[in-house]
Amino acid sequence: MKKFIAITALALAGAATSASAMTLDTVGNEREIQRFAPGADVSALTDIQIRSLLNVIHSGGSHGDRAAVVKALVMKWG
Repeated sequence: MKKFIAITALALAGAATSASAMTLDTVGNEREIQRFAPGADVSALTDIQIRSLLNVIHSGGSHGDRAAVVKALVMKWG
């Protein structure tokens, strides 16, 4: 289940365009990600990585499953 969520999030993020001039490293996004991965340094992540994390967070499933995937991705990218 966790792998499925991560793969889905990455696929969706890869399909998303980053043409927006606005960065996704906002205070709201940082807080939301840190709810699932306390202490995560969002400022070091790319917009695509932040989109992937937000996709996982909003994907549904249990909070524990989503938190595990978010923590694993933040550790991998950080």
